[in-house]
Amino acid sequence: MGAEIDRLLNGKRVLIVEDDYFIADETRRALESAGAIVIGPASSVESALALIDSTTPDGAILDIRSF
Repeated sequence: MGAEIDRLLNGKRVLIVEDDYFIADETRRALESAGAIVIGPASSVESALALIDSTTPDGAILDIRSF
């Protein structure tokens, strides 16, 4: 990622909500390499809400694909 993105993400807590393991893992790796603290990934709304109950994310990346 670019230096500006790395600066913005460094130390930020980001929740990942994604039911596809490979997409979630790749997203996690990219965020961690930019210095973010990854919460999750959560594969469902229920598990995401449980994570939010235990920590407060600074942002989230959500799977919004619908069929």
